[in-house]
Amino acid sequence: MKSIILAGGGTAVHIVPHLAILPYIKPYFDTIYYIGSGKEIERTLMKNAGVQIFEINPPAFIRSFSLQNALIPSKLIKAVKDCNQFIDK
Repeated sequence: MKSIILAGGGTAVHIVPHLAILPYIKPYFDTIYYIGSGKEIERTLMKNAGVQIFEINPPAFIRSFSLQNALIPSKLIKAVKDCNQFIDK
């Protein structure tokens, strides 16, 4: 069984290219997965395209001064671990 994982960043800008190539790659894969932030636009577009979604909580960089940015390394490590667990499964 062949599978492929696509990944995006939570906006339609990342999803539209995936949607464009889906008709060309679907014949070659039994299952297509998408890893993303799980925002509404991702869930809607990918589910409508018949793609299984795995949601993670990716870190976001706040462009103004914010102590929240200090949490990025730990959030990134957790997101990478979550992705690795999904891939292993």
